[in-house]
Amino acid sequence: MSLATTVEPGTKVEFGRPGTPSYRVGTLVSIASAEALGRREAEPSALVAWESGEEEWTELSLLRAAS
Repeated sequence: MSLATTVEPGTKVEFGRPGTPSYRVGTLVSIASAEALGRREAEPSALVAWESGEEEWTELSLLRAAS
């Protein structure tokens, strides 16, 4: 089952591996198709509000639901 079918806005998500500099935790704000964002890819993207205060569109497959 993909993350897109298991999360909804407000879900806490994580990116990267714990203990590495790229590891981040945030809250899923929205999910949009690549086409809606003007991208030539097939994979949907997620708008994430990171704990640092930044918001960023990220490929959905790079995120995991945080425990």
